[in-house]
Amino acid sequence: MISFVHMFAKHRVAANLLMVIMIIAGFIGVDRLRTQFFPSFELDIITVSVAWPGATAEDVQEGLTVPIENAIEELAVIDSIDATSQFGSASFRIELVDGANLSQALDDISQRIDQNLTLPEGAEDPMVSSLTRYEDISNLLITGPLTPFELQKLALKAEQELLARGIRKVDFRGLPTREMQIETSAETLASLGLTLDMLADRILTQARDLPAGTAGRDDGERQLRSLEQGRSQTDIANTIIALDGSPVGMRLGSIATVRDRVDPKAPYLTYQGQSAVEIIPQRTENDSTLEMAEITNQWLTEARAQLPEGTELIVLDERWQYLDDRINLLLENGLTGLLFVVIILYLFLNQRVAFWVT
Repeated sequence: MISFVHMFAKHRVAANLLMVIMIIAGFIGVDRLRTQFFPSFELDIITVSVAWPGATAEDVQEGLTVPIENAIEELAVIDSIDATSQFGSASFRIELVDGANLSQALDDISQRIDQNLTLPEGAEDPMVSSLTRYEDISNLLITGPLTPFELQKLALKAEQELLARGIRKVDFRGLPTREMQIETSAETLASLGLTLDMLADRILTQARDLPAGTAGRDDGERQLRSLEQGRSQTDIANTIIALDGSPVGMRLGSIATVRDRVDPKAPYLTYQGQSAVEIIPQRTENDSTLEMAEITNQWLTEARAQLPEGTELIVLDERWQYLDDRINLLLENGLTGLLFVVIILYLFLNQRVAFWVT
């Protein structure tokens, strides 16, 4: 040890070279500093999603959900399966046992589905992926004297702009859900020889995969969707309904009232008596919190200048600010400690030696 110190005392180049290496290593360490709230960890969760445009929830359950569950439920790495069947798609949340190899589990599940599932006509290929963990960057609120549809349009525009700038995901709270409401009377249906279920089936046959509201109430309520027709109220009203004994059929708008409305069952937000939507930009664990915050703040400045009169874009919570404050506190404490070291060394050593030791 003494000879090692003695060598550095006599070899000025070695000592200076070591100092330069330490300084460079310090700058590299600062540049690679992880700016996130929580340490990275892997979630033992796999998601599977399958789209089947135009299919009802009952068809999805029989044609996709049950066959996929049967195909993968015997895999030893699976702890539990949470499946959801809804109009147009099936989704699965698969939790793995502790210690399972995530990559191998992804391959095993994909292979089982490919080997055992016969896709119904019109269904898309299953998407198998590991669950990505997102962290909120900030919470924004857009509010003003707007209709729900105008508010929805502004919120979706904000999402597109943020994603285009590099934000990984944008979540919403209180986003209006649009639907088409179709109303008709029992007398009208009876005169045409139709029941409510028959009308729902014929609308579904003519128009696939567009949200078209529901038919009926409570236990008799049925979801209607449409794709091939447009997404406007007029397009739905112009849907031709086939009638028994009539080669021409009849326009839906002539036997029912079609309304474009907001889903009354969907949750909504208000701020100071006005409609509002909460916009939540999010990042992945590999993204820098501060870089994503800078992107969000730049967008905020530009977006506020383009808002309609009376509309506000409010910052509710800036979570990135907590991290920035902690980093600043760390730097302040480091500089304060360095200052005390310099003062103490200057008291006991000459200025030149104190400078280089510091």
